[in-house]
Amino acid sequence: MVHSVFRALPFDSILDRVSGRMRVRMVDIDSDRYMIARRYMLRLRQDDFDDPSELAKFASVLGITIEDFQAQFAYLVKNEPVPRSFFPDFPEVMT
Repeated sequence: MVHSVFRALPFDSILDRVSGRMRVRMVDIDSDRYMIARRYMLRLRQDDFDDPSELAKFASVLGITIEDFQAQFAYLVKNEPVPRSFFPDFPEVMT
């Protein structure tokens, strides 16, 4: 990001010239930008596990029990950050 504008990077600019592998690029997971991007990701979230009907749907798609689904996938949300509210004066507006 340059001056708050996202810019595409040439792929070879993020490769380690010695190993030929992608360089590790650290992300500030406490930043607003990260939290906004995270909300738009298609992924399992803790609230999916808190809703029995959602769990039943996911388990059904895989043809497994809810318990098996939880056992196999709960680790994905184990360290999920607390959702950030960008509207503290309006708690009904979810992040």
